[in-house]
Order: sequence, then C-alpha cells, then structure tokens
Amino acid sequence: MLGQRIVTAVILLAILAAAMISANPWWFVALLALAAACANWEWLRLTLPQPPSPLVSIGVAVLLFGGMLALASAWLAGGGVGWRDPAWVMR
Repeated sequence: MLGQRIVTAVILLAILAAAMISANPWWFVALLALAAACANWEWLRLTLPQPPSPLVSIGVAVLLFGGMLALASAWLAGGGVGWRDPAWVMR
C-alpha cells in the first residue's frame, strides 16, 4: 500500500515539475484547474448529505474546470478578470 502511494507521488511530482518549468504557462494553469475541479468533486462528495449522482458530480467538475480555464485565459491575456479595481493595484 505504501509503495503504491510513493510511486503515485513520484509520478505526480514529475508532472508538476514538468508543468512548472515549461515555457508555456498553460500547462501549469491547466494542471491547477484540473486539481481544483478534482478537489471540488471530492468536496461535494464529502459535504452533501446525500451523495449526488455521478453525472452531477462530473458535470460540476467539468464546469469548474472550464471556468478556471476561462479565468486563467483572461489573466494570462493581461486583460484582468473584471472585478479587479485598478485603484487597488499597488504601484
């Protein structure tokens, strides 16, 4: 059991390292969006009194993943996200 966890951790750390050193920031952003979608799916399963159907859980995870990628696209394009007030930016 412990050996399988160690192998999984090594593989995931290698994927994370590759995404972080990539010249293209999209690999890292996509990895973060996927992690957030998986965390949200797990959170829904743990907190709801009655577990939702797998279709609802996967649908919410896909919507979250798409939303995270849309926000990341706006952020990487330099256009801001829309709720940021330029007066708050420290100069």
